[in-house]
Amino acid sequence: MLSAENKQMRGGKITASQFWKVVSLKGKLTETAITYLYEVIAEIMTNGLSIDTNEFSSRATDWGNEYEPIARKVYAEYKGVEVKESKFTEHSLYAGCTPDGEIDADNGLLEIKCPYVSANHLKLLLCETPEDLLKTKKEYYWQCQFQLYCTGRSYVDFISYDPRTNPLYCLHILRINRDEAVMQEVEKHLQAGVEFIKETINQILTKNKKYEKAIKEKRIN
Repeated sequence: MLSAENKQMRGGKITASQFWKVVSLKGKLTETAITYLYEVIAEIMTNGLSIDTNEFSSRATDWGNEYEPIARKVYAEYKGVEVKESKFTEHSLYAGCTPDGEIDADNGLLEIKCPYVSANHLKLLLCETPEDLLKTKKEYYWQCQFQLYCTGRSYVDFISYDPRTNPLYCLHILRINRDEAVMQEVEKHLQAGVEFIKETINQILTKNKKYEKAIKEKRIN
């Protein structure tokens, strides 16, 4: 559940968890991207009030919210590092992210997943490289890359945690190092999304001015 502060800061921005929807391998925005970008535009046009409409809760999200702090603690103890909880990082007027943790000692980030279905944890357990993660769960791959882009940090430790499994493999850590070639790709997709947002808002405002002018003329006549 988003805090009131995070809602205000992230409203009207493309965020890390949803960035995968904007990514297109063919260089053209997909229907999935356009649907999501209209949600961002709605947040802008309603001053963030529409965020509440898109919020949802389920057993899976409740499970993740319950075990994320535990996973963060287990990771910190295992790695012997201090992990700080993150606040929303605004990259620009149209982009930002909220990582699940910050490791200031070596300029890192933490992204935590606590799968509600253990089978999904096992799939993530087999991901040994960022490319494996991209093939297995592209949403998570692009979420991590977008976080690196927005924060300028050196790496993200992506972790999957399932307390129901054997202690030997209940915690899986996959390090994703910053790659400037990937950052350029992120920027390309982000710019395409931002341009769509700007152009659509401009069309809405232009149409509104026409309506306003017509109403005024009718009143005058």
